This record gives sequence, C-alpha cells and structure tokens, in this order.
Amino acid sequence: MAETSAAGWNEPLEPDGIQGAARLAAWRTGAWRVAILVAAIVGVRLTYGVLLDNSGVIADVVARGPRWAYVAGAVGFFLANQLITMVRWRWLARAAGVKMTFSDVLTLAAAGEAGNLVMPGANGGDAVKLGMIARQRLPLGRLAVVTVTDRVVGLLGLLSVGCVAGAWQWSGASPAVRAIAATVAVLLAVAACVAWCLLHPQAVRLVRRVARLGPRWQAICGPVADVAELYGNRRGPLLGAVAVSAASQTCSLLAMFCSGQALVRDGAASVVATLLAGPLVLIATALPLPFGALGVTERVGQDLFASEGFAGGGLATLGYRFSQTLAIVLLVAGVWLYRFTRSQRKHGVVGNRSHDSLRI
Repeated sequence: MAETSAAGWNEPLEPDGIQGAARLAAWRTGAWRVAILVAAIVGVRLTYGVLLDNSGVIADVVARGPRWAYVAGAVGFFLANQLITMVRWRWLARAAGVKMTFSDVLTLAAAGEAGNLVMPGANGGDAVKLGMIARQRLPLGRLAVVTVTDRVVGLLGLLSVGCVAGAWQWSGASPAVRAIAATVAVLLAVAACVAWCLLHPQAVRLVRRVARLGPRWQAICGPVADVAELYGNRRGPLLGAVAVSAASQTCSLLAMFCSGQALVRDGAASVVATLLAGPLVLIATALPLPFGALGVTERVGQDLFASEGFAGGGLATLGYRFSQTLAIVLLVAGVWLYRFTRSQRKHGVVGNRSHDSLRI
C-alpha cells in the first residue's frame, strides 16, 4: 500500500516528496545566487562611493604614481603575517594532539588564503582548508576545533594590539579616538571572557553530556570537549599563541599603514592611528559578504580614520586589499613551486624517474 501524507491525501508521497525536495533545492540555490549577486552589487556600489569620495587623492596617485617602496613593504608585512600565522596554527594543532609537517600546514594555509579571495567573509577560506583536511584523512573534528580556536586567538591578539595603541594615545586623544579605544577594549574583554568560559571544566563537562545524546552529537561535541580539555590543562600554549598572534596582527596592521603611505601622500594615517582603528577595520572583513566584505570594509576604514583626523582611510583600506591579494598570489605560487621542487627531488632520488616524467 502506498504511503500517504500526514494530511490524509491519497496521492503517493514519494513522487511528490522528490519533486518538492527538488523544487526546494532549486529555490535555495537560486536564493543563494541572488543573495550573493545583491551583496556583490552593494559592495561594488560602496566601493565606488569610496573611490568617488577620494577622487582628488586618486588623481594625485595617478599623476605621481604610488610609492612602490611602501607597496613592497605592505606585501612583505602581509607575507610575514601569514608565515607567523602558519606557525601559530601548527602550534595549536600540536597542543591538541595532532602532529603535522610544516609542508602540509603551508599547503593548507595557501589554499585557505586563496579561498578567502572569493568566499564570503575573511574567514571563508577555512571551509576550503577543512575540505582539504577531510580529503587527507586527518582528524577533521579536532582540526576544525583547532581552526576555530586559531580564529579566536587571532582576534584576541588583534584586539590586544588595538588596546595597547589606545592606551598609548589616551591622554591626548579626542573623544572620537577615545570612543574607538573603548570599543576595542570592550571587545577584547568580551572575547577573553568567552574564551575563558569555554575552557572552564564545567563547560567541558556540559559539552560531554551533550555528546552522550546520540552518535551525531558525539561526532560534533566529542572533539570539542577533547580539545577544550587539552587546552584547559595546558594553557601555556594558548597564552603563547595569543602573544604570537599579537605579533602577526601587528604585521598585518603595518601592511595597512604601508598601503596608506603608498597611496595617500598628504594626511595619511600614522602608525599608532592604524594600530588603533585597524583592528575594527579588519573585523569588518569577517562579515559574511562576498570578496571579504568588499565595499563595507572600505567604508568602515573611511569613517574610522576620518574620526581620527586622517584622510584617505577608505583608499588605504582598498590599497591594503590590493597588497593582500598580491601577497596571496605570491604565497600560492611559492607554495606550488616549493611542493613541485620537493616532489622532483623526492622522485629523483627514491623513485629513480627522470625529471621530465614527474607529475604532481
């Protein structure tokens, strides 16, 4: 006898259910495409507004040309940020009981950064990274928790740099600058409290109780509890990771400063001003919008740096995005060349093959 729907209809459920699921899947796909298209249009419109507001500065840049030494400095600082971030991620993975070679970490980082260029938000590349981890049959659950922990540690380091910059210029700062410094301090306090609560033994026990509700809950909550317990018992690596994160985020903010100096010759933001307002600008890139919240980030940078009394903040943010893209292209090319050379050496010595027949 054919199965009927809950409403008591006599029609078979399976064909209608299949057609309904297909229509629902098509609607969801179309809705996502429309949402991404609308967000991209809004981002391009906001970016156009930033360029229009800085038309005079852009004309000066076109006439004189950018200062290429600062462009090189921005790319170099961003590559230094990426290298330190790789070391931090590997450090956290080792503390969670997962040992990985630096070559694997380098490949994952390059893939994640390449994904950040097109995925929504500045953290969208983590999905690409976790997809590669799943293909390599590594402990996906633990490394997913490590990736989230790495983002939290990165946020703590970023806000710590902003708090130091805010304290440095607090005495002679304007009310607008003090408001930015207070916002950064509040965000740091909230992030630190959340991190402390998640590592508390009571929170770990609560997660383990949830994991006993069924196999699906065990698959999700089990690795979370295991890694949280390891981090809770060994907080030294976490504190060290926060210090390393502060160093890497300082490099990222210095890349933003160099981007501003490369494009804006008169009235560009100082180092301290960039270290204070830069964290809020970089947090804006994490919004789940296409191309790292294109347009929104530039508008945030324009308004924040203007409140500090500096012109061309949106253009400096856009220049930072260009330097970041150039650095990621160099990073991906360097990782590919490194792995290709390493594969040639390995097969040339072990496999006794000619170099012309190698495939990677």
